[in-house]
Amino acid sequence: MARLLVSDTQGYFTVDVETNGPVLGAALDDRMAEPVVASAMTVALAALAEGGGWPELVLHRLRNLMAEMQHQLASPRAI
Repeated sequence: MARLLVSDTQGYFTVDVETNGPVLGAALDDRMAEPVVASAMTVALAALAEGGGWPELVLHRLRNLMAEMQHQLASPRAI
């Protein structure tokens, strides 16, 4: 199990992330883990705080991002 404690720079939130398995554990050990998790939390909380169509828009955009990541990882890379 890997663990990462992340807080935003203004002190509005703190999130404690725990993962299981070597792949997600390595992800939390990455040097970019803290800023990526903090950014994701900021976007999620801002969308939820604003309400309206923002939560659905964020989910839609994240689905598109994940689909693009899946496509890129499944495709052979040209060097």
